[in-house]
Amino acid sequence: MSKKYVVSILAVVYFIFGAFSAGHCSLLSKSLIPFKTIIVDGDPTDWGNIQAFKTDPEDSACLVGSTIESGTDIKSVYLAIDNEYLYWRLDTHSGNFACDGPGMGKGPIFNLSDQSIPNFTSVITWGTLGCGSSEFFAKRVPKDAWYDYEQYDPSQQWGAIGAVAEGKIPLSLINEYEISGFMGIYYSGDGQYPCDTIFSDPLDNSGSTPYQISWVGLEHRIYEDGKEINKIMFQMRDDTGQPVFENSVIEAWLTDPDGIDIPIVDLSQSEPYQWGSGIKFNPTDSVWTYNLNTNLFSEHSGSIKKMQTGTYTLHVKDINNTEHTKDIEINRVVNLPIIPKKSIKSKYDKDGNLIITWDVPFGLYALDPAMASKVDIRLSFFEEDKGKNWKKGKKGKKGYDKKKWVGVYSCKLPSYVNSLFIPKDIVEGLMTKGDHFEIEALVRTNNYDNKSTSKGAKLKLKIK
Repeated sequence: MSKKYVVSILAVVYFIFGAFSAGHCSLLSKSLIPFKTIIVDGDPTDWGNIQAFKTDPEDSACLVGSTIESGTDIKSVYLAIDNEYLYWRLDTHSGNFACDGPGMGKGPIFNLSDQSIPNFTSVITWGTLGCGSSEFFAKRVPKDAWYDYEQYDPSQQWGAIGAVAEGKIPLSLINEYEISGFMGIYYSGDGQYPCDTIFSDPLDNSGSTPYQISWVGLEHRIYEDGKEINKIMFQMRDDTGQPVFENSVIEAWLTDPDGIDIPIVDLSQSEPYQWGSGIKFNPTDSVWTYNLNTNLFSEHSGSIKKMQTGTYTLHVKDINNTEHTKDIEINRVVNLPIIPKKSIKSKYDKDGNLIITWDVPFGLYALDPAMASKVDIRLSFFEEDKGKNWKKGKKGKKGYDKKKWVGVYSCKLPSYVNSLFIPKDIVEGLMTKGDHFEIEALVRTNNYDNKSTSKGAKLKLKIK
């Protein structure tokens, strides 16, 4: 890509974004950004139940005659954050982004702005021509310069376009600036101004609190041992976007769809644990990808006696006596079929690759479209709990075989898939995570309202 092209795109950003964010606080320190690692591949599945950070109604966008061209009207922006990156995602009102067009090509752009610059606020930008060709990811150096920029190697997968546009920005890069806002753009490719834009709201630090609700989930669960529970879970985070591991909650309760306040039974906070979701399967080309990175999590959980359809509101009062709320929409309550523990099998092929199989339960395909489901294979890892009286010896002696759950990998698959392939080198990586391992097979609706869970099956990892 030529330097002239990048400057032309950024000049367009200036006229739209202008002096939007002067005087506002940091986007990363005060916004409600969930803590989660995202795989940048254009697939929104791993965003889970993260809610849109900003939405935009259907508007003019790119017109063909008097009709809005499909894939040009931006609907929403999603944000997530982990220890290394800020992740962003753009969705449209009408399917995938339109990619082909005259001139410089069509495609989405994502920008971050700097509050300290009065005239040119866009300091970090990602975009692509024709939704895949000539990707660029650049920053301004110095940050108040008009023409000077530093472009990063596009082969590092800073962004991708598939069902959605998504990307990542290193926090180390963001820390060079006083980030105060973002803008998503759909560029028409005809040399004119962008067809559509979506801005972050001005961010105000007044009345802010160190704690916020990061995410919340309410699930009707059934287990293979016959237990049935309506589980409420939520996570608190601090003003840097990190999960809160110490107790930050005084009390919490729900308001049900009828407007009645109901208690959360046995509310507690988990010990910090590792969470990973980088083992993925692409059903389009049947390709597996693997990433063993994990994030440290801690969550509050409890249960409610009765669960119904409609909108629940979670109320959380933190240790500063500040109340926070977040809504949860329940579409349907149903008992999902269970994948039995006895059907979960594991074996190694001649090359040392691990293959795990299970039975797809009868009746799963009979669910109506509104209850579309997926299989979630959970690989839990444990460490031996070596307390002060721990003494290794024969099974049955004090302290032996005690184990502490320390984390889990979640692999979400289409409900018709009944096997998980783990290459030998990934098996070796998994073996470093713990001393003992178990597999659980879950069935869950795509809207996360319902879940069934098998008993845990022991898994022996080895190098063959």
